[in-house]
Amino acid sequence: MNKLILVNGDIATGKSHFALLLSERFNLPLFTKDEYKERLADQSPCSTYQESHLLSIKAMDMLVDVFIKNARENADLILEANFHEDYLKKISTIANKYNYQILNLNLVGSPEILFQRYVNRRDHETRHPVHAINMLNDYQSFKKYCEDRKKEKMIGEIIEIDTDDFSYQSNEELLNRIKEFLLR
Repeated sequence: MNKLILVNGDIATGKSHFALLLSERFNLPLFTKDEYKERLADQSPCSTYQESHLLSIKAMDMLVDVFIKNARENADLILEANFHEDYLKKISTIANKYNYQILNLNLVGSPEILFQRYVNRRDHETRHPVHAINMLNDYQSFKKYCEDRKKEKMIGEIIEIDTDDFSYQSNEELLNRIKEFLLR
């Protein structure tokens, strides 16, 4: 049976970095929403939240298309994004059609810590400008976003990972669970 790992979760949990570590450790192709959103923004710059949101939707659609193309080839892979329920349903449908098992690594953390990381990243790190256009510039909006995400229905075998510190990224027990999933 084919394997799909979703690195999913809240903003500022370290999804991208962890997905890259997993890709390298398990020699799996990795595709991320942000890489597609950044490419789209380079071709079609945006300045408003609505424009940025449309690019996010297009990027998620591209991520689903990449899954379909890889599924036709029976390839194991990793997809990374802050997946919402509507896209998880699409991915689940494709996974069922192409006989995939899904491991959903859901990265979460306390909103206070995540917001502090988010603000630090926004103010002190060099990221693509498209990531600076959003509606989460105050703690209450950020917290509500995190709370709303927790209400969404997840798919696959779910491992919820507390990311209040980054020790999970080298946690051998967690990495062994992921390896066991891939070997089933």
